Amino acid sequence: MPSTLVEADSVVRRNALRLLTQHGVFKLGEFFLKSGQRTPIYIDMREAFGHPALMSVLCKAMQHMIERVQKEKPYRGIVGVPYAALPYATILSQYTLQPLIIVRKEAKSYGTKKLIEGACEPGQRVIIVEDVVVSGESLLEVITTLRKNDVVVEDVFCLFDRDQGGKKNLADEGVTLHSLLNMETALAFLYAVDRLTQEQFDDIVTSLHLPFKELTKIDVNWEMEEQQ
Repeated sequence: MPSTLVEADSVVRRNALRLLTQHGVFKLGEFFLKSGQRTPIYIDMREAFGHPALMSVLCKAMQHMIERVQKEKPYRGIVGVPYAALPYATILSQYTLQPLIIVRKEAKSYGTKKLIEGACEPGQRVIIVEDVVVSGESLLEVITTLRKNDVVVEDVFCLFDRDQGGKKNLADEGVTLHSLLNMETALAFLYAVDRLTQEQFDDIVTSLHLPFKELTKIDVNWEMEEQQ
């Protein structure tokens, strides 16, 4: 039997998926990841930059995720991963009234020559914000830099987890990945609204060696979604 997204969190995620789909974030075709791996689907979160309402929906949903974790693990500072995650981290910094911290890919050769910009001190606990997580390689580089400066990092919040090993790789380093959306949910939604075929689903799963093989069936009425 198809499942129906009715829980509060699920409604928020469904609304995010609807807007992401409308604004062309999910691109089907022939693409290559940074690693050189072929992918039949590309998650282009940069498309959201031109749509303030979508950015607001995504960041408010992320804020709720962060606040739930903060109750158990207070933090002081939001780290944005250069470069695509920086707009999201900046908005979340304003929403949560937390300092924004940026870890450069390489230190400047002039001025202060800092690698870490912002209010960041040894012993300080921070969270990291990322847009899309694949293997977690870029995140681990940022985490290593922060930890070398005695900054505590235990939680990463991302908009989209591609389900390609990033969560496990981060867990191996003592970091928990909290994701708003993941590949399995996105594919189920795209199929439900006739934006993805079974053949395309099979190609994505096979090409990316995803941990799931069966398509989750959910009930979504695209016409009703557009009226919300």
